[in-house]
Amino acid sequence: MRHKLRIGGRTLFAWCAWDTLFLPALLGTCADVVSACQASGAPVRLSVSPEALESADPAELQVSFVLPQAEELRADVITRFCHFVHFFRSRRDAEPWLAAHPGTLLLPLEDAFEIGRIRNRVRYGIALQALPL
Repeated sequence: MRHKLRIGGRTLFAWCAWDTLFLPALLGTCADVVSACQASGAPVRLSVSPEALESADPAELQVSFVLPQAEELRADVITRFCHFVHFFRSRRDAEPWLAAHPGTLLLPLEDAFEIGRIRNRVRYGIALQALPL
């Protein structure tokens, strides 16, 4: 697991890049994320609060995504989804990887964050409102 979240002096790990964008809201705290570009291995860093992306380096950070069938996710979310959801330092860095992985797409970091917020609201609804922030 190459995605590290630093939360309150502890280091946690996530299976996919997208996890780092929605887990801070579920945990009710901010996270500093350190990961790597899937294409180059170069470091990427971001800070995520429960409400927003606070910072990203590089600023043009992108996230690959795949839309598997529901039964595929239930069978094995890690190999059917997480293995396709990565950070890329830029769209140009991602293009060869996307071409080699049909069915994947690329999202700007802000869009991937917003999809995570929507996912949290749909899945956890009112329970999120009870979290102390």
